[in-house]
Amino acid sequence: MTASAAVAAPGAGRAALEQARSSRRRASVRLTALLVVLLCGALVASLSLGAASASFADLVPVLLGDADEDTAFVIERLRLPRATTAMLVGASFGLSGALFQSMVRNPLASPDVIGVTAGASAAAVLSIALLDASVVFVSVAAVVGAAVGATLTYGLAFRRGRTSTVRIVLVGVGVAAGFNALTAYALTRADIINAAEAQAWLAGSLNGADWEDVRAVALMALFVAPAVAIASWQLRAIELGDDLANLLGAGAERSRAWIVLAGVVLAGGATAIAGPVAFVAFVSAPIARQLARSSTALVASALVGAILVTSADLAGRIVFDPNELPVGVLTGILGAPYLLWLLTRLGSISAR
Repeated sequence: MTASAAVAAPGAGRAALEQARSSRRRASVRLTALLVVLLCGALVASLSLGAASASFADLVPVLLGDADEDTAFVIERLRLPRATTAMLVGASFGLSGALFQSMVRNPLASPDVIGVTAGASAAAVLSIALLDASVVFVSVAAVVGAAVGATLTYGLAFRRGRTSTVRIVLVGVGVAAGFNALTAYALTRADIINAAEAQAWLAGSLNGADWEDVRAVALMALFVAPAVAIASWQLRAIELGDDLANLLGAGAERSRAWIVLAGVVLAGGATAIAGPVAFVAFVSAPIARQLARSSTALVASALVGAILVTSADLAGRIVFDPNELPVGVLTGILGAPYLLWLLTRLGSISAR
């Protein structure tokens, strides 16, 4: 190699690296724009379709405050807060799943699987079934239960100064089973009215969502935003491995603590508002990673979760009209086959 070629080689390598980064950024922007368009389409459909249909032309006067009273009531008081809550809840579940799965580097490490959602559900059901608690108390209990579930999973998986990705999943499954047993016990001890209310909550439903729910989820998102921002940077360091993350100053275990905090608040807050909407956190991140061809894809995961919950809530309202199917039932129907397929796929890989 000549001296001039040796000098040119590093420059060419840097140029190729910069070109690859620019290409990834453009692809990420295109994907985000596509998902935003799909989410807007789901929102418009959710506002338009139902027992009282409204065209897109009917929506514009409502948003401008110039619609007739009946249409304004249906859109502003019933559908818009419900659709907005669905988007925020779905985004929270999707982002929470992406944080946990990226941290553990395992697609099974979803709040649904590792005890976070189960802890929130158990605390909420105990509050409803045995204490006849208010909505605010149930919401707080759900967040606390999610934190307890995450703490148990993380604490029991912590050995010799560090955690293992496989151990987190296995311990989380056990913690979730324990909380599910506690939920079942609470239901057997409750009177019939409270038990029915708790069962309805466990189905995961957005029926009756109002602007108070929108404000609650929005405030939760603002509260957890700094932790998510820190966690997104920490994830990139953790993906390089614990040793290199420590060398970079991220601190692997400290980084995981930030990620767990953000994921718990997101999953617990969303569960408090809508109940345990099954499998949204589980499937959103893998779909987003596949679309983005990235190991993290936090923004895409949040958008995919929002699209899934908004679309499932719409389908539950109109497909079975005049009856309504809770959104958690629909997402469970869609998510369970994916879980079985993933378990089969992971089993076949480990057997090789």
